[in-house]
Amino acid sequence: VGITMPGMGTGSRTLQNALKLMQLIGCTTKTIPIGKAVAQHFDDIGQDPEKHDIAYENSQARERTQIIMDVANQIGLALGTGDLSELALGWCTYNGDQMSMYNMSASVPKTLIQHLVRYAGGRLGGDVVPVVEDILDTPISPELIPSKEGELTQRTEDTLGAYALHDFFLYHMMDSGASPLKLYPMAKAAFN
Repeated sequence: VGITMPGMGTGSRTLQNALKLMQLIGCTTKTIPIGKAVAQHFDDIGQDPEKHDIAYENSQARERTQIIMDVANQIGLALGTGDLSELALGWCTYNGDQMSMYNMSASVPKTLIQHLVRYAGGRLGGDVVPVVEDILDTPISPELIPSKEGELTQRTEDTLGAYALHDFFLYHMMDSGASPLKLYPMAKAAFN
C-alpha cells in the first residue's frame, strides 16, 4: 500500500512522481491530505500557522507518522524510510519520520540509498526508469515549509551541506574508526 500525504510544503513534482510511481508498480494508492488535521492541531496548541518554526515542521511529520502507524495497524507493518545519514545528523523528527515498525534503511547512508533506488528502478525498467530518475534529480527536502506555486522552498543540503561529504565522514568513522587526524587529509584528497 502506497500512501501519499500532501501537506503545506508538498511540491507538485514530488506529489506527481509519487502518484506515477505507485501506479506504475501496481500498488494500492491512497492519498490522505494532512493540511486539515495539522491546522486543527495548530489551533489546539496555539501555533501560529504563519510561523514556520520547528513546531510547524514537526507537527506535519508527526501527523504523517500517526496516519502511517494507524494504517499499518489495519493491514501490516509501517516500513521506515529514514536512513543512516538522517539519523546520524539528527535530521529526522522524533516520534515522526524517525520511527517505524521496521526500518530497513537505518544502516544505509543517503548516497547509497540513491544508488539503490536507481538500481531498483533500472531492474523494474520501462516507464518506471524516467520517474525514478526525476525523483533522484529532485533536490532532497523534507517539504515542510510551504511551497511557492508548487515549487520547493526548502532544500536539505542548503541547510546541512552535501550528503556526499557527511556520508564520507560517517563511512570512514564507523567502518574503520578513522580519527580526525586521519580523516582530515583523506577528506582533502577526496574533495579537492
